[in-house]
Amino acid sequence: MRRITSHMRALPLVIATSIVAMGAHEASAEDRALVIGVSKYAFGTDDRFLEPQKISNLRGPEFDSDAVTTLLQSVFHLPESQIRVLKDSQATPEAIREGFEDWLIAGTEPGDRVFVYFSGHGLQTRDIDGDEANDAYNDGLDEAIATYETRPVPTGGRYEFTGIILDDQINGWLEGLAGRDVTFWVDACHSETITRGGERHGARSDLYAQSRTVGLLDQTPPTRSRGARRSMSLDAVLAKGGENVAVWTAAAPFQLAWETTFGEDKSKPRGVFTYALQKGLEDRLADFNADGKITPAELISYIDQVSKETCDSLADCESLAPSLEAPELYKTSRDLLATPAADQAEEPEPSSVETILSGPNAHEVAIELKTTEISRSANAGFFRIYVSAKKSGFLTVLTSRPDGSLARLFPCGNADGEIQAGQKVAMPDLAWGCGFRADTLGTARLYALVTDQPLKDFGDMLSGDSRDIVVVENPKDYTAFLIDQLTTTQLDETGDGRHRNPEWSIASLEYRVID
Repeated sequence: MRRITSHMRALPLVIATSIVAMGAHEASAEDRALVIGVSKYAFGTDDRFLEPQKISNLRGPEFDSDAVTTLLQSVFHLPESQIRVLKDSQATPEAIREGFEDWLIAGTEPGDRVFVYFSGHGLQTRDIDGDEANDAYNDGLDEAIATYETRPVPTGGRYEFTGIILDDQINGWLEGLAGRDVTFWVDACHSETITRGGERHGARSDLYAQSRTVGLLDQTPPTRSRGARRSMSLDAVLAKGGENVAVWTAAAPFQLAWETTFGEDKSKPRGVFTYALQKGLEDRLADFNADGKITPAELISYIDQVSKETCDSLADCESLAPSLEAPELYKTSRDLLATPAADQAEEPEPSSVETILSGPNAHEVAIELKTTEISRSANAGFFRIYVSAKKSGFLTVLTSRPDGSLARLFPCGNADGEIQAGQKVAMPDLAWGCGFRADTLGTARLYALVTDQPLKDFGDMLSGDSRDIVVVENPKDYTAFLIDQLTTTQLDETGDGRHRNPEWSIASLEYRVID
């Protein structure tokens, strides 16, 4: 079976990406893509303050859709004839329906790759069929994407919309694509109520930035929910798609996605998510450890890094948390740049620990050994490790050993696991009541991971005496569980309830155990 890679364009709308595939491969005649970009709307306006009952036009989707078309050709090797593009007035509800049903569903077969991309406005509207019951997990609203014909209609003190594509419709189309390797990117946003929009200006006076909410002026002050609801019936999509669905989003639920200008060219605004996605893959900027591979953890970390830096530069951007929701197999078996054989009968094996445990090092985590050759016989093979970081956090130190096993070296004993900014931690410390001993000849690697929150308990994945090296029973399961924590958007219940991504940095160091 052929495998694909997946990414996503972010609205809290169903963003499904298949993971049955491992990366780019030579396109078959059936592989197809649908690229949708809506900058100008039939009922849109360039000045929403003068025309409050119209949708604000955007500038970025035109350039986003062009960039993704290039990405599909350069990275995923789809010829132009297998990419259908709908821009502005072409992106009507009927054309989008035909794009899904006729172009993608009828035009492909199980095992083919399917790519869908949307850039434009995202919004929420009153749930009609009752599948979004207003409770602790749902908000009584459907998510939707705005088509060229979307029109706001004042109804009972708020706005309803015509000419939209609901999450329920998209879920139905995804069911029709069962068995395909589906990649769905969405770069859009929504907020619980209609929020005020307008051009946004950051610290630089020449910086254009605009949120991708519909931007209608209401009579009441705008509010933004910070609820924990996940993206557009995501649980249902994952349940239906099983191991074939992964989700990449530009913004967490109830956040605004943004478009702005990058670099010297101020004439071509871009969606922050799409810009980072393109740069991460095409320019290989997401290859943090320079091994020629890009893992899902590396890519989402790079997109998150660009998103945070950009949000910090915009005066009205409160937070921006792109996210990746995917089964473990996707996160642990994918090289997004790989070109696997077109017919791969077996499920891909999880990648090595070395490949999985790679990512950003913005906090300048550093590992030191007095020597990278450790004698097994000298002093019974005991050795000391030194770790430092620019930012305080919680430290986990792992080692992949020459025999292929994985072990956790820190925290151990009664150590609390914390590391202070600028302070060098030497381990083991006799006060902790644990020690490390090299006992297997060959090449090994150390990993020092600093996170802003303590990692969850791994339960029965670890064994051994806590006063010594703690053995990881199944390294691939362990690293999958670890990466899942590092790449899943969290609801910050200790602060103001905003969605945020875990902050983490990792460094590694190779060493050898000799006689």
